[in-house]
Amino acid sequence: MAVLFALFLSLGVYRIFAAEFSHRQAITAFQKQDLQRSYNLELRALSHLSWQDQYHTSLAQISFTWANQLASKQDLTDEERSNIQYLVSQAIAEAKRATDLSPLDVGNWEVLAQTYRNLIGFAQGAEDWAANAYLQAINLDLFNPVLRVNFGGLFYQQQDFERAIEQFRAAVNLKNNFANAHYNLGRAYTETGKTDLAITEIETALRLTPEDTPGYEEAKAILEQLKSQKK
Repeated sequence: MAVLFALFLSLGVYRIFAAEFSHRQAITAFQKQDLQRSYNLELRALSHLSWQDQYHTSLAQISFTWANQLASKQDLTDEERSNIQYLVSQAIAEAKRATDLSPLDVGNWEVLAQTYRNLIGFAQGAEDWAANAYLQAINLDLFNPVLRVNFGGLFYQQQDFERAIEQFRAAVNLKNNFANAHYNLGRAYTETGKTDLAITEIETALRLTPEDTPGYEEAKAILEQLKSQKK
């Protein structure tokens, strides 16, 4: 009996080790944009530990990135088009599976929301699914300003600027020194013709941001353009 227990324990430890080893290799391959290898390695990790939600979110991201890579090619074959559809469907399924396995994990809902958001314009109802996933994430982490910015970005993408403003303003209230929240709030104010408020927010964003930050000069140019409209 003791021998059987030891054997069972050894097999369990091996599966955990093998799964984590494959997962880490998948991440490395993903970083190198070797997406097919990354995909296969993550599948191998899941074959050892199918209940690990982190592996499912990883496979969702790998699948969608690989689909995008294939879609960027010229003159796609029928097989490649079929592969793209399969990978997109798998990305959704894996992201949903992660939320089923760990429904209290905010990160899982974020991945699901982003997956749906990437499908806006291609899949009917994607914007509603994305919004529902963001709401689930926010309900789990009410004081996370990044979630508010991302949720506001969803509304901004749909040109629903008033609802975007609501979320960006919530992010600023949660973290007043969050430059990205101020910047996005300023851009949303610009779209609604609230130039004075837009100037104030973008000035705040620039004040909070080092000058060597990517995008700083672009934000500065937008601010100058807004100020010129006031003259």
